[in-house]
Parts: sequence; structure tokens; C-alpha cells
Amino acid sequence: MDDQVAENLNENFICIKVDRGERPDVDAIYIEARQMMTGGGGWPLTIIVTHEKIPFFAATYLPKTSRRGRSGLMEILPEIIYIWKNERQKISATAEQIVQLFQNKSAALESELTQELLEQDLLDITLEKGDRQYGGLGVPKFPIFHLWRALLESDNNQVQDFIAFTLRQIRVGGIYDQLAGGLHRYATDRRWQIPHFEKMLYDQAEALITYAQAGIFFHEPFFTETALDIFYYLKNRLLSKNGAFYSAEDADVNEKEGASYLWDYQSFTESVPETEQMGLKKLFNLKPGGNYFDSVSGEGPGDNILYADLSQVTQLRQFSNSEIRQLLLEIRETRPQPRRDEKILTDWNGMIISALARSSQILQNDEMGQAAEIAYQFIKSKLSPASGKLFHRYYEGEAGIDGFLNDYAWMIRATLDLYNLTGQIPFLQDAFAFLKTSLERFEKNGLFTLSPAHANEHFSQGQRLYDGAYPSGNSIMLENLLRAYDYSGDASQQKQIDAFFEAALPLMHQQPDAYAATILTWQKHKSGGRLAVLATNQDNPQNDAAFQLIFQELPQSLSKLWLNEESSKIITELFPNKYDAYKAFNTLPTLYFCENQRCEPPVLGLDKIRAFLLHKHILIR
Repeated sequence: MDDQVAENLNENFICIKVDRGERPDVDAIYIEARQMMTGGGGWPLTIIVTHEKIPFFAATYLPKTSRRGRSGLMEILPEIIYIWKNERQKISATAEQIVQLFQNKSAALESELTQELLEQDLLDITLEKGDRQYGGLGVPKFPIFHLWRALLESDNNQVQDFIAFTLRQIRVGGIYDQLAGGLHRYATDRRWQIPHFEKMLYDQAEALITYAQAGIFFHEPFFTETALDIFYYLKNRLLSKNGAFYSAEDADVNEKEGASYLWDYQSFTESVPETEQMGLKKLFNLKPGGNYFDSVSGEGPGDNILYADLSQVTQLRQFSNSEIRQLLLEIRETRPQPRRDEKILTDWNGMIISALARSSQILQNDEMGQAAEIAYQFIKSKLSPASGKLFHRYYEGEAGIDGFLNDYAWMIRATLDLYNLTGQIPFLQDAFAFLKTSLERFEKNGLFTLSPAHANEHFSQGQRLYDGAYPSGNSIMLENLLRAYDYSGDASQQKQIDAFFEAALPLMHQQPDAYAATILTWQKHKSGGRLAVLATNQDNPQNDAAFQLIFQELPQSLSKLWLNEESSKIITELFPNKYDAYKAFNTLPTLYFCENQRCEPPVLGLDKIRAFLLHKHILIR
């Protein structure tokens, strides 16, 4: 901090620095306020508020003094101080206007909305704004994985091809760490070559499940290998000793962005066996004068960043499994490394647990599933102080901060995914306990607030529905409610779902690509919920194969329930009178397949169950 700036701030303001990972509620409310006030968002965020915490000034990064047409902090502060002391009514008017905007933002804007209209809007936006030459949308280029997963559900081949093209471009680009694996935060250029080097846990979660799904959808090994490579990065850089996952790695080393990732041409030459030099320099576009420009300072070239071209996918795949890759990574790791943010956040761990559980099933990778279970057991032991309750953050042996909506939403999803993977009944119990707490703490007029609905800590609790870097807590809660209803058939849950749609639909037509996760969930809602109930008798040798068939070969989007001697009593307590008649007939494994709360006649025995599922076209392998 500059001494002159610090003196000015401390003399006239109460300065508060907020960690947006620790306080996502504060971050979300004031980011939304800045969007309302200026039309833009982003970090770092500079907000000045009244004593009542209502914002009246908002900006992103401010230089100390004016630069390149941008006002500097030392010019802005005296103006704000003068207005505060002499023209307070202007500030009061701005603050009142912001409060009104928050209160009125949920007003209905459209009376006639259909699923088809919103889906078409998503497709149109992608086709109109999509970069056909390099993939993705806009500059800087952020991966929008949840949007692309939503569009994979469409039947539009042109859009699907665009998504596959974009995923390939990201994987070969500088935004992807070609040595350690994993994604940097975003690309500052159109070609995905020059990244902002920060690595976030939530980006890895979103990328992992997207590449796993895309690998199956497009039958493309390159995508499957990428998902496994992201898992490799997670294990090596973000996995804590206790099995949960750390939050992030910084972009800077010794105040230089990307310093540990960049290569001097000569040092790269000296690091690689002579027989490999020419091929690797060509593969990664290395130049004697460098290929990297610092987007903030404008400095460069000079250093090189490793990125490839789409024409070199075969060579890149070979490199990714080579000893040379490991050699270069070991050399790079002798340099000063980025600082690792070792906070363990409940919501971000929920994201990665969910992604690992789903990817484990898709890729038939047991190690991913085991990692998901271990991470969840840590969350339950250290961040769940009582049944159905969650803390938000664990750091240096201490858990704290009452859980926010995102913590509960993502952990419900994670536990449902773990149950769908393993059939272990405690995961289902935990999911419904967290759901009960969520409804009690966050539900308000159909949607969910970011912090408890009864709290008065902020001028607004916020009911964020739009997606950011990952799906909103509200969109995940909608998915959780629909999945819970598959199990329970509870009329109160259906009423909650109806109230959610009544509140949410009028918002989504304004900017459909900002609500992609909710629209994807709506697609599933319109097509109806499905539940596969497997009832087994402990003595039949077909049971294990039947369990594997249902829990490993049916998609995660389909809810599953395993009724056996151990689980039946608990399931009866969770869903009174619902499954009393669901039994294994003639000691054979028995399948009850239900759609929209209506079940087919029971299917008996392994062979008939497999034939029935093949007829339904829902086996994933």
C-alpha cells in the first residue's frame, strides 16, 4: 500500500478489505450494486458505502493517479470527501436509488415465456456472438463451462460443433497449463494464448465435469484425457493432506504475473535433450524473442508461454504422456512457486466433490470417486457442526463463518451425487438434512437468499439467480429440489419448485446466457423426473452386478435408490409409506423404474433389467 494513499484513506474513511472467498454474500451484493451503478463488474472491486452499508460509489481497479484517461484514486477521493461533507443529499439520493433497484429487480418483465423461447435465445446468442475462428465468446475470454454443458443438451449440430471446437482451443491454448495440468482463470487475448495466471478450484471443477461429459458425448479421447489431466493437477497442487481441496494458486510470483510459468528461449533450449528441441519449439510456438505479452503492463515479448495449435493435437497428446513433460515440470518447480491459498471452502469443495463423483462414473475411474468421498468426509467431520448444518471456511485448524446458500446448495448436490455413485445411504440422509436447513434459512418468496433470509447484516440479502464463473446457488438449489422430489414425491417440495419458477422465469429472458444453469435445469424439469429403484435380497449372486448396472451405467441425471436390508429402515424414515411395497421378488434383484412419480411394473432379474434399460435408451455404455 502506498503511504500517501493509506494516510488519505485512514484519515477520511473506515477501510475494510473483504476476501470474496470467505464472504461470498458481501461480494455478490456489491458486485451486483456496481453492475447497477456502472453497467460493469469485475475485480478488484472498490466500493464506498454509507454508515448503513449502502453503496454510492463503485469502481474496479483505480490507479494512484490518473493514467490513460482513467481517473486516479488521489483525484477521486477529495471529490467524494467534499460531497460527503457539503452535499450529503446527493449521496443519500444515490443510496436510496440503489435500494429501490434491489427491491424492484424481481418485478416481472415478460408475461409469456416458454422453455423453447429461452432455449432458442441461448442458441442464438452463441451463434451470433461466438468466435468462429478461435471459439468462445468475447475478449477477455472466460471459459463458460456451464453454458456449454447446457447447450450440449440441444439438438443443434452447429452449436455442438462450436462447443467441441472451443473445448479443443482451450486445451491447446496458453490458458491451459501444458506441464502441470489445470486451467488458468481466463485468457486476455482472443486466441486463448495469454492467460491471467491465477488458478481457481471452481474452474477446475467446472472444466473437469465438462471435459468428462464432452469426451463421452463426442466420443473424443482428447477430452477424456483432459479430464484425467485436470484430476492429475488437483491431486498434485490443490489436494490437502486431510483430503479436502485448497482454494487457489496466485497469478503472481515476486510481483510478476506468471513468472513461474514463462520460459526464456535459451533456458528452454538448455533444459531439453537436443533430439527433442526442434519438435518441442515448433509444438509450443517458442520464439527467440518470446511469444508472451503482459496484458496489464503491456511489456513483452521476451519470455515464452507454452501453447499449441489445433493442427498439433496428436503431437500434444504424445507430449502429455511423455517423460519430457515430467522433466520440464520438475525444472519449472525449482523456481519460486505461486502462493497457494490454503483456505478450504465448503462450497468450492462441494463443486469439486460433485465433479469428481460424476466424472468417476462417466470415466469409470474409481480413484476420482474415492477422492470425492475422502474430501466429503473431511467436510462432514470439520465443517458440519451438527446434522444439517455447515460452516463456510476451514483454515489452519479452525472452522468458522456460518454457511451461506452456496455452501448448502453445492453440498446437497455433492451428497446426492455421492449417493448416486455409491448407493451408501448416509449420503442420502445428509443431503436431505442439508436441504431441510436450506429451506429454513434461505427460502424467501420462492427463491433463495445468499445469507439467511432473516438476517439484517446487509442492506439486501441478495437473491442472485444469474450465473457467474459457475452456476448460481439458486440454480443449484432448483436442481436439488427437483432431485429431492424424485425421491419423495412430497407435495410441499413440488409447491416450492412451482414457486421458484414463478419467481425466476420473468428474469431469464433479459439475458438468457446469464441463466444457462437454470435453463438447463428447466429442460430436465419439463422432460420429467426419473427414478430407478433397485430392491435386492442379500442372498442373490446377481445383486452386485445389478447394483453396478444401476449405479454405474445409468446417467447421474437420473435419480437412483437402493433398497436393501441395511437401507430400508432409513429410507422408510426419510420417506414414510412411500417405498413400503417395493420388494425384491423371488429373491431376484428387482427394478422399479419411475417417471413423473409413476412407476412401471417391476422388472425381475439381471438380464431382464438390462434389456429393459436398453429399451429405454438410457445406459451410458
